[in-house]
Amino acid sequence: TVDVQDGNLHLYNTGSYSGDFNSPGGGRLYFNGDHTLLSGADVAGRVYVASGTTTFSSGSTLAGAFTVSGSATLVDVQSGALLAPDILNLQSGTFQTAEDVHVNQALNWSNHNSSYSSVLGGAGRVLAQGGMSLSGPYIKQLGLDSSDTTTLVNVAGQTAYLHDGTLLLKGAGTTFENQAGAIFEATRVSPYTVNITGDGLFDNAGTFLQTGSG
Repeated sequence: TVDVQDGNLHLYNTGSYSGDFNSPGGGRLYFNGDHTLLSGADVAGRVYVASGTTTFSSGSTLAGAFTVSGSATLVDVQSGALLAPDILNLQSGTFQTAEDVHVNQALNWSNHNSSYSSVLGGAGRVLAQGGMSLSGPYIKQLGLDSSDTTTLVNVAGQTAYLHDGTLLLKGAGTTFENQAGAIFEATRVSPYTVNITGDGLFDNAGTFLQTGSG
């Protein structure tokens, strides 16, 4: 077991782990490089993936606040992994999942850098159970490629905000699901534009609002 009680712990290069990582309170855990969480590895607290590839294998778990950033960062959630973070921050890089990921409090998906990609993909679903914010003037891409089947769900009773920029539903199998009782609010503030585009499906069983000025 690794407990990061305070300060920052950076893991560089490569590694495989079957033990527990905890970063409660003021501690922060950073994965930099290529790391694999094996069956039995439980990760909790404030966790950051800033470079390389971090893989959650079957039997591994994640809780707490999880942040993905970096120009070519990849988080790979494999079948059988259990991820249920309170907060999921997707700032750049790629988060791909073969499983359902339940975000308990807030999903914050952004792209503020024209040189970076910000991609949510895989065959699984990501369920925003506490609402979501999509921000930044550049593309937020749902689906790795044209054959992907990713589903992003705004759960009933919650609100998703698209503040600016583009939500790209990359492949015909991708879906943004706004459930009955949920609200999707697209807010345009000049000089930015708000776009939802691509070959995927925007499945609105709730309420779609367009607000803002400019």
